[in-house]
Amino acid sequence: MGDVKFENNAVTTLLSSVSIGDTTFVVASAATFPTLGTGDWMHVTIGSEFIKVTGASGTTYTCEPITADHSSGVPVELRMCKELLDDFATDVELATGLAGKVDVGQTFGKNLFINPEGLVNQEAYVDGAATTEAQHIFDMYAVDRATAGAALKVTRSNGTLLLDNVVTGAASSWLRTWSDDIDAVPDGDTVTISGEVTTLSGGNFALNGYGCNTTITAIGTYSVTFVKDTSDTTAYNTPFFKYVVDASQSVTIGKLKFENGSVATVYTTPRITDNELACYRYMYHINTVSTAANNIVVGSWFSIFNQSVSTASINVPVSMSKIPTITFSNLYGDDNDGSSELMTSLTIDAMFGNKLLVDATIDSATLPTSNSFGILTLKPRDGVSCYLKIDARPTL
Repeated sequence: MGDVKFENNAVTTLLSSVSIGDTTFVVASAATFPTLGTGDWMHVTIGSEFIKVTGASGTTYTCEPITADHSSGVPVELRMCKELLDDFATDVELATGLAGKVDVGQTFGKNLFINPEGLVNQEAYVDGAATTEAQHIFDMYAVDRATAGAALKVTRSNGTLLLDNVVTGAASSWLRTWSDDIDAVPDGDTVTISGEVTTLSGGNFALNGYGCNTTITAIGTYSVTFVKDTSDTTAYNTPFFKYVVDASQSVTIGKLKFENGSVATVYTTPRITDNELACYRYMYHINTVSTAANNIVVGSWFSIFNQSVSTASINVPVSMSKIPTITFSNLYGDDNDGSSELMTSLTIDAMFGNKLLVDATIDSATLPTSNSFGILTLKPRDGVSCYLKIDARPTL
């Protein structure tokens, strides 16, 4: 039995184009990629498609059937993806004699908060900017308020979050966060939330949610143990945990951790790659302003002559936490007849792992001129931004 192979900075380009169903591809150079022995494999991306490679001979790789057409010159990279992590986890289970999934009782010490320091910021929130009611800021965080007028500002610095409710006389505001890992902890289990307060001005602040209802009164570390209870209404509405800041008050918090058990274990800064993959389960956002030379391939589609609706597939880095919604601008379908069709709406039919199957509606002025396979491409035009937001976050 072989092993899944890794390598840092393994990047090249496709030497010649490939088509849907191909099981081999040729790259410009294999120098930075790992050597594959008998039974070994690796996961690479061609454009935005994740592909399992099962063999190599020089610069020619054998792979599972390719699901989209790719032109010569597109990037081929070995990078972190869900499939690679799943394979690695399987190897670890086999090596240690574990079977099946790790249960909740084995997760003591694991931080169930995702992106606790706000390092992943797909919304491009500007530190210190005033917020509005029910606004997502950096990944896995949102702000809200008790009444109109409160405008919480959040600033990230060296692993800490400064929460500043600057509007004098307004009601309290709060920072909300969540994760499926917290939701998976059964009601009645003992959990602990911990952190550190480095500045506190204008009064106390509160920790609310999942059965926790605690006031923090002083600078220093805190640790609160409680029994998880999703019927608790102090979190405004589940599945959220919230840090509450009263009017004209500010607080700086860090080392934020939510874990199983009755003991707060040592906080460690999560790796950015782990943060990104975890955040991508809830939202994957491609947003760019550039020239047409930097088009971004996001999936594949099949066009039908003169029809306004086609079938498409969009690739995301990991499987989403639930069926997402999609918003976009400047998304086109490029097919073999050389034409470029403008997409006006996408409706998700199904989700299989990291692939979303969608019905794509085409602008009536750019209907397909043939039946053809093609690619879905974000195309900036005249400096106007293009984006694709795949959003599975909970409703605020």
